[in-house]
Amino acid sequence: MSWSQVSENRWKRPGNGLEGFFHVMESTSSSHCEGRQHFTIFSRLKIDIQSLATDLEVQDKLRYAWKQLRYEQPQIAVTTEGFDKIYEVPDEAGIESWLDRTFIVSDVIDGDVIGNEGATIKQATLYYLPEASQLVLRAAHSIIDGVGTILLWDSYLTALFNPNPNLKFGSGEECLRLPPSLDVALGHPETLPEETVAKGMELFGEAVSLMPGVGPVNKVGTVPSGPSQRRESEYSKKTTKAIVEACKQNGYSVTAAIHAAFVLTIVKHADPAQLSDPKSSKYVTVNSFNLRSHLPESYSQFAAAVYYTTWPLIVDRPDKFKFEELVRLIDEKYKTSFNDNPENIALCGAVNNALCDIVKTPEFWAAPPSRDALVSSLGIVERYLQQSYTPADEASPDNKNGITKVTVEDFKFGTETILGQSMLFLYTFRDRLRVVFGFNEAYEDESHVQTYLEDMQSILLEGLQVVA
Repeated sequence: MSWSQVSENRWKRPGNGLEGFFHVMESTSSSHCEGRQHFTIFSRLKIDIQSLATDLEVQDKLRYAWKQLRYEQPQIAVTTEGFDKIYEVPDEAGIESWLDRTFIVSDVIDGDVIGNEGATIKQATLYYLPEASQLVLRAAHSIIDGVGTILLWDSYLTALFNPNPNLKFGSGEECLRLPPSLDVALGHPETLPEETVAKGMELFGEAVSLMPGVGPVNKVGTVPSGPSQRRESEYSKKTTKAIVEACKQNGYSVTAAIHAAFVLTIVKHADPAQLSDPKSSKYVTVNSFNLRSHLPESYSQFAAAVYYTTWPLIVDRPDKFKFEELVRLIDEKYKTSFNDNPENIALCGAVNNALCDIVKTPEFWAAPPSRDALVSSLGIVERYLQQSYTPADEASPDNKNGITKVTVEDFKFGTETILGQSMLFLYTFRDRLRVVFGFNEAYEDESHVQTYLEDMQSILLEGLQVVA
């Protein structure tokens, strides 16, 4: 699954299992929901730009940084044909046409509006909202993941203060920086052994056979899709610090604690009939694992890439668990699935291939959809994104009429929910824990989602014996 040049200006590689899964979801929702793509990455920065330049000059500099980012991270311009990834080397007219399509100055006063509308995009698109002092990135999940999005913001803001005047589009130099698939980066064989394929299907097949597990009452699968929405719970610095300290003292992660609180929340709001059925009373999901730390250092340059994997998690009768018991069970899964576990790392490609193969079947789409949100943790955002950016040499003559500083005041991340699967993202930025619930307003009432977030917080704080 490496890139190959198929014509003078065209490069191609096959997508892997996880990329293929996202492509199926994107194309399915697009064909049924006016071009809107399920799981489209939505990320918003609230920024303070200090500048000696005019507003138009600022826009030009932001646009040029986006152009430079394509040169440095060409995956942002990749498209999908079938299950293949395609990159086309642009000439000067082509790069200007791409910029016109993918760098948009908008007069909306909140970037959430852009994510809610979910306009069709064919390539990653950057929006600058001068009235709101915001930047918004939207991109297909089949070309980038959550941690990669944070890394991409860092690359973009770094490029803004380090402009390269010698971008050589047309020569194809940027193609050398197209990221290999995760399978290649991990050193997996091009053709997986039969026993590895069988094991991957067995692992994922078990989870799929038990889906949908316990979940909250909603209208998923019974009404047409509506606008995508996100509700957010932001914890104070004091409460965040207390949560982190309590989890450290107890020997488990913050992610595991929040995940456990979410499971107990959906049990609380589940259909009682589910809890009396041996199958539907199970909690069945897939956890997300960032695998960048398992890759050779040479791959750290690739922000725009799908370098994470899924892994099934099944909990029998979660309604019978106390908070502490459930946290420790989930924490063990997070800690042992890939850390010091080369066997599972070797299997992750087969598991993701099984995921892709299953969602291609009519049986998958005929089955009742899952009604709970997938949980995904991005960790501490500042591990990848600085709180502010300045020129390397503020005294340089080039900076006299330029941007002197950009402060990232706020970071928001989510996905656009078009089909039934909602998302719950966890991360910390500026010492405040954030929990973002992405959902579709046709399936779930906004007041219900707000109740879930409040119940999660109550269960979490009570379980950790933390006072807000």
